[in-house]
Amino acid sequence: MEHKDYAYPVSMGHGFTQKGITKREYFAAMAMQGLCANTDFTNANSVRISELSYELSDAMIAESEKETTK
Repeated sequence: MEHKDYAYPVSMGHGFTQKGITKREYFAAMAMQGLCANTDFTNANSVRISELSYELSDAMIAESEKETTK
C-alpha cells in the first residue's frame, strides 16, 4: 500500500511515517455513519451495512482514481 492510500499519514521525521487508517477504511466509516443514520436502514443486518459501506468506499476510490488520471 502506498503512502497516498492512507487517510491521515503523519511524517514523524527520519523517514518514518505514522500511517493510520486507510482511505478505504475512512470512507467506509463515513458511509456506515450515513447508512446507520438513515431511517430506511434501521432494521438492516449489520453485515449488510458493512458490505454496503465498503461498496460505497470502493466506488469513491475508483471515481477519485479516474479524476487523477485525466
